[in-house]
Amino acid sequence: AIVANLPGEILDRDDLAIFVSYANFRNYVAKMQAANSYNYFPTLDGKTMALVIPGTNITLYGVAGLDETHAYGSYLANFRLGTDMEGDAEKFTFWYSQDNREYRLAIDYNMGVQVAFPDFVVEYTK
Repeated sequence: AIVANLPGEILDRDDLAIFVSYANFRNYVAKMQAANSYNYFPTLDGKTMALVIPGTNITLYGVAGLDETHAYGSYLANFRLGTDMEGDAEKFTFWYSQDNREYRLAIDYNMGVQVAFPDFVVEYTK
């Protein structure tokens, strides 16, 4: 549904992406295998779950933080990571650990993802 509904203005970009949960990514791969469709090359290196959807220029990413009922599609440059590094919740602690004989640093802050152009995002909800 996301592939079919991506806006025409962005279809020629080389960074088109769809983000789904890890579970939905694994289900997609399992359905490709069950259909005996092995013309895909997933990246499963323990850090990244990604594959180019056959017949498209769109990369499907399995990511943490999404549940099985939501998926989002757009282009990568449209997604922005934000923090509150100048806000109330940030906390930097730097100390020397006598027990371990090493310097330690702990940083606490909030982080989230936002989009620059909402008109170019397709959301799928079950």
